[in-house]
Amino acid sequence: MKNMYLVIITLLLGCGFSGIDNAKFSGNWRTCSKDGLYIELLIMPDTFMYSSTNGLITKYSNYKIIGDTLIYRDSNLYKDSTNVKKAIITFVSESQMTMDFITSEEQWTFYKLKEYISDINDIEKLKSCTRTRAIKYRCIDAMINEEHAKDSINEQIFFQF
Repeated sequence: MKNMYLVIITLLLGCGFSGIDNAKFSGNWRTCSKDGLYIELLIMPDTFMYSSTNGLITKYSNYKIIGDTLIYRDSNLYKDSTNVKKAIITFVSESQMTMDFITSEEQWTFYKLKEYISDINDIEKLKSCTRTRAIKYRCIDAMINEEHAKDSINEQIFFQF
């Protein structure tokens, strides 16, 4: 009976240590949505941020990887958000990974960026360089200017409950 407990504990500990290697996950990744929105995922050892051609550059988000699951708190939508996001990470190759979100129906395929991105904290330069890379990787935003104008909210919205 003692041997059985030892085997179970060994299996559980072994499963806890297997999973995604942070060094493999870290780095800069790119993707292109169906409507042509180019997004870069800039990953450091314990934080990441997004940059996209629509001008959105998120704050740094802390993340944790347990097994093959990415877990992070999305505080970019709302300042005091407690929205926890989870995604299963699968490495197709050294230069391609997929993220299947458990908390939504999103699935993204990211490709490793070969370029070094300098000045990540220089927002205007990052926006400009993100757009340049979108053109380079032929990911052109398919939304027309009129739709972009509709997406940007310049007035307040009042909700009545």
